[in-house]
Amino acid sequence: MLSIIAWKEELKEQKEILELQLKVRQAHKKGIASLLSGVHELDPQLAEAEAVAAELDQRISTINAEFDDPEDYLKQVTTILGHPQDTLDAEPLRLRLSDMGIKISESSSARGNDVHLTELRLKDGPRRTALFIRYLKE
Repeated sequence: MLSIIAWKEELKEQKEILELQLKVRQAHKKGIASLLSGVHELDPQLAEAEAVAAELDQRISTINAEFDDPEDYLKQVTTILGHPQDTLDAEPLRLRLSDMGIKISESSSARGNDVHLTELRLKDGPRRTALFIRYLKE
């Protein structure tokens, strides 16, 4: 959801920059057009920039329609939590550590303790490792 919000903000920034560039270009064209006394030439770059601005505006409107209120965000969270395998990968890992906490290779005959971890990764995201600890009091 944060990436959607950031994407929407990025689109808005791109649109604002493009609109400023369009205004500068149009002001420049008006200045030149008045000097050329009525010779009007269509600027293909200007038309293309206007089309891109319209497309950005359409994308922003689509995002706003899909995520208009808190219920839309709640639906997104419910969808993700309902099917975590679509967004989250979990892979078990096992490490052998010495009494000093140094990793021992699997081929080594040195005595060590096994530590079981779970590596979690968001699809297209960074890897994180989770360690679930159960402490038994003797």
